[in-house]
Amino acid sequence: MKIKFRGEEVEVLYHKYGKYIPPTRENPAEYPDIDITKILYKEVDIGPILSDTDLELIYEILIEKLYD
Repeated sequence: MKIKFRGEEVEVLYHKYGKYIPPTRENPAEYPDIDITKILYKEVDIGPILSDTDLELIYEILIEKLYD
């Protein structure tokens, strides 16, 4: 899936485990586990050089794009 990260378009390759369960009055939403396998910028995997903070931000952007 393509997302915007720091003003550039990157492609995030991932696997989903589980399923999305919408929120109810009693329980918050449950999201499947997402395992990011690669983060491609101009067809080069930049995942190994990103900081933990950057990886968390990409994960959050991906979740928002998938479920909002």
